[in-house]
Amino acid sequence: MTRREVVFAGVAGVAGLAIGGGVVGALTGGDSGSSETTTLDPITIGGAFPLTGVSAGDGVEAKRALEMAANDLNEMGGVLGRKVQTVSLDIESDLVPDKIRNVHQRLVNEEGVSMISMVFTEYTNGSWDPIVTKGVPTFHVNASIVNTGWVAEDPAARGMIFESCPNETHYGPNLVGLLGRLQESGVWTPEKKTVAIATSTDPYSVLIAENFRDGIEKEGWNVVVYEKVTAPLSEWGPVLAKIREAVPDLVVNTDWLATDLAAFTKQFMASPTPSLVYEQFGPSTPEYLELAGDAANGVIWSTTVGVLPDQMGDDFRTRFDETYDVKMGFSTAGAIYDQVMIWAQAAGMAGDADDLPKVVEWIKQGIHRGIVGTAQFNPEDNQALSYPSDVNDPSLGMPLLSFQIQNGEQVCIDPFPYPTGEFELPPQLK
Repeated sequence: MTRREVVFAGVAGVAGLAIGGGVVGALTGGDSGSSETTTLDPITIGGAFPLTGVSAGDGVEAKRALEMAANDLNEMGGVLGRKVQTVSLDIESDLVPDKIRNVHQRLVNEEGVSMISMVFTEYTNGSWDPIVTKGVPTFHVNASIVNTGWVAEDPAARGMIFESCPNETHYGPNLVGLLGRLQESGVWTPEKKTVAIATSTDPYSVLIAENFRDGIEKEGWNVVVYEKVTAPLSEWGPVLAKIREAVPDLVVNTDWLATDLAAFTKQFMASPTPSLVYEQFGPSTPEYLELAGDAANGVIWSTTVGVLPDQMGDDFRTRFDETYDVKMGFSTAGAIYDQVMIWAQAAGMAGDADDLPKVVEWIKQGIHRGIVGTAQFNPEDNQALSYPSDVNDPSLGMPLLSFQIQNGEQVCIDPFPYPTGEFELPPQLK
């Protein structure tokens, strides 16, 4: 075994003891070594997901991953000998703070959950009051500095809220670095070093666009188009007209909605400029590939939280696809599954899933190797540390993965040691 495998195996071993019963289970009455739960009261874990609207694809996938994680825990004996059950409520895709707050209120006060799992949340941080009051450990992958910055303002009071991925501030610098590596390798040579940038108006997309713009200009590039649009958007004609007039070397779209980006891609490829296309996170979903079809070939995209292209990730993907008879996306399911396992490991180590402050402290102290990589939380704002931005050891940080769509398949091209293939020039550049 390599050093990295030893580290991961060690983490998994500790998790197994904590979750399935083992030493901690024996100390608290759990049946160590038994695959069946006891008659102790079950533990309820909650999901606050967008189950309707434009983000329902992510929400449904998240709900399924939550249920899969609970089933896996129960097959291993539960958490401290207690069965785990789930309840998922709809926060809707418009992410209105009051709606999300009401869901949090119901989960905390009516359902009595011991943990809450989320994909997206809102940007005002006005929905967290019920969670802060009760102290329920809560995870999300909204990847927003608006949320992590709010936690950092008062970590003592808000420290039960965890962003189980690095936030969006990593996207722009990472793309600048990726483009530099492609040029250095000689596989892509921009003629003029010009770029067109499109972004939706939400804070997440704008910050990614601005960070990238600032970074790429420092590398001597010229931003020839910079357009903001209101999402969702299906007609990209006016933006594409400006792009076609400028004929940039690179086109970057930081809108995150898969439907928006699929429409953009198809309309761009109807009359493409000789430009490399980067579309941030949206192409991670199966829906994007279904909608964009062959037009997506050559597109590059990234995610701060993605299912790793390794044995763990491949096995999980196969099992998920077979269980639900669907094609799993590249981010959501793995992220939600890992959230549950991070909580379960911490609850086991705390020795009592109902001792919420103690569980939270174990989450902060732990290092968890999961489906989407290693989650180790920054003590200042509770976001997962990023590899290679925050740490240079892939066993201690969550990798920001970059993919290229090739012949309808997602091929990881960055960073080392995760690539499953090499970058190829897209059709419009050949």
